[in-house]
Amino acid sequence: MGRVLAEAMACGVPIIGSDSGAIPETIGKAGKIFPERDCYALAATVRTLQENPQLCRDLGKEGMKRAKEHFSCEAFAEKLVRLYIHTLATNLLPAGDNGCS
Repeated sequence: MGRVLAEAMACGVPIIGSDSGAIPETIGKAGKIFPERDCYALAATVRTLQENPQLCRDLGKEGMKRAKEHFSCEAFAEKLVRLYIHTLATNLLPAGDNGCS
């Protein structure tokens, strides 16, 4: 995951990223994705944002929302607690017992 993407989203910066690795998953609908190594597509994406300030504002707001929901300390803590609960529940049950008796 590109941590710098989450940090930029938290600051309300419109995000542009390539379709490489976890970048699209990190950005979601909070930014624009272009094909990796396609400099023309990157330039067109930058141009689109330059020519559309409202789109930049909208993406910035969506990015801030996404950063809070998925990448904040609170969001990570909540996911970690759910993981601990699931792990403890799974590993404390006797073999073959699904806990529904």
